[in-house]
Amino acid sequence: MAPLSVIGSARTRSADLVAALLDGAAPHGTPATHKPHGTTPQPPRTPDLPDDARYAVLALAGPDTDRQSDLTLRGQLVATTLELPQPMRLMWYAGCAVVLLGEASLDDLVRALDPPSGTRVGVSPAVAGPAALGRARALAEQALRAAPDTPVAVLEERLPAALVAENPTLAALLLARALGPVLELPPVDRDSLLSTLRAWLESGGSTRRAGDRLFYHPNTVLNRLRRYEHLTGRLLGDPFTVVELTLALEAHRLTTAE
Repeated sequence: MAPLSVIGSARTRSADLVAALLDGAAPHGTPATHKPHGTTPQPPRTPDLPDDARYAVLALAGPDTDRQSDLTLRGQLVATTLELPQPMRLMWYAGCAVVLLGEASLDDLVRALDPPSGTRVGVSPAVAGPAALGRARALAEQALRAAPDTPVAVLEERLPAALVAENPTLAALLLARALGPVLELPPVDRDSLLSTLRAWLESGGSTRRAGDRLFYHPNTVLNRLRRYEHLTGRLLGDPFTVVELTLALEAHRLTTAE
């Protein structure tokens, strides 16, 4: 595996352009390049970021990442542990990084990530062209919010959690609608029922596989599912109930992780 190529510098014009792209705007004094009326304005160009390439953005988080010095240190620590196969390249900017993927997949990037203890990394989906870097940065930051207990948070693996994390008001309504009576149970009963519901959903609705995960007899799982239906008046055979329950469980996980 080839050693990491770190390109650019905070002192260079190129890095200023990358910073502006990540912020979703052209840098001060550098107007965007415009096409004829009715077409989308194009961002300023930098030779380090080809227009026809694929990119991903990494966002960093840690206990003190509200401080610029901590963000810089964490970026340096992550960079020292990261080796990317060519032609992937990496450019750090403050608390995030732009990765030029080349022909590599997002999975190749994720496998290379091994953040040091106390540091979390959010990974955006792959995007096409520098113009999409601002959106990718926002998505990488959403990944961090959707998985507060995960060292490497890949947004595409956390979409239901991201939906509820970005709208706390709707998350609270989902919790009340899908889990309200369950959350009012004594802690031991509440937690056992919640863990059974999660295991059942993660097992594709199979009581046998859920029982294997929890070391319960399938009938125990079935009895708990029936108890959920009795408490809430909702039927787990209804697809809309399953969708709302899935989102409500993600909302509960995020709430308890805070």
